[in-house]
Amino acid sequence: MNSVAIMTDTISGIPREMADEFQIEVVPLHVILDGVSYLDTEVDKPRLYQRLAQRETLPTTSAPTAAQFLRTYQKLSQGAEAIVHICYTSWIGMGYKQAVTARRMARKELPGTRIALINSQTEHGAQLLCVLEAARAAAEGMSFPAIVGRLNRLIPRLNLLYILDTVYYLGRGGRMGTASAWRDPPFGLRSIVELDSSTRGAMTPVTRARSKARAMARAVEIVKKRSAGRDLHVVVSHDDAAAEAEDLKQRLLSKLPVKEMHVTGVSPVTIVHNGPGAVRLGWYSED
Repeated sequence: MNSVAIMTDTISGIPREMADEFQIEVVPLHVILDGVSYLDTEVDKPRLYQRLAQRETLPTTSAPTAAQFLRTYQKLSQGAEAIVHICYTSWIGMGYKQAVTARRMARKELPGTRIALINSQTEHGAQLLCVLEAARAAAEGMSFPAIVGRLNRLIPRLNLLYILDTVYYLGRGGRMGTASAWRDPPFGLRSIVELDSSTRGAMTPVTRARSKARAMARAVEIVKKRSAGRDLHVVVSHDDAAAEAEDLKQRLLSKLPVKEMHVTGVSPVTIVHNGPGAVRLGWYSED
């Protein structure tokens, strides 16, 4: 193991094989279905999609507990001198606050282990890019303070757009932020919303389009404008929308200088809050 261990949560959407390759520890969130709490790594997705389609007795979610995080800190401390824990934005849930509690507990139990909590101010693919940057730096032997500094410089450059068939599920989960004005859109409109440091880690409306294809084209235009020709690192993530995710990937590769590209699925917790069919585009451009 590297002297600095990297950990995150399932909101990042990191695939299991990628986590194994980069030695990243992943802590699951929880989905509560019919009064029973499941780790989101154990949820049956077809059953979840069926329940969401009914729009009745919808599932709820909860963050990892402080106890979960503490157990992970204890595990990682056995092989590492320091831990960098990259969290999803504190705006959408209790994960960061639970991590703060866990770190306070760890200071007593693990006094020799330094722990940095990184509020990525985003989630999904943009959060995953932050996690990968940390893991690569750790593998290169970069020091604990240097890794933290690199991530703090990266976070303001992270971007995350959501292309949503409906904002119903965001509204149901209380996560619309300033996009609440779009709670009842005209029929057929697709919404693009954003969540990253530019929105202070809160959900913010960007634009709408008459079709999913037009929405994806608009998203590519936004990336092109913001990146100004610089090389891009990109993650496209999706809920049961592999064909559309592949379409967006090809649009990006054909029009922009993409240096790194990943296409991933998402966790059940994400599906509960975004609804089936959502596609997300996370990226940053090099300096």
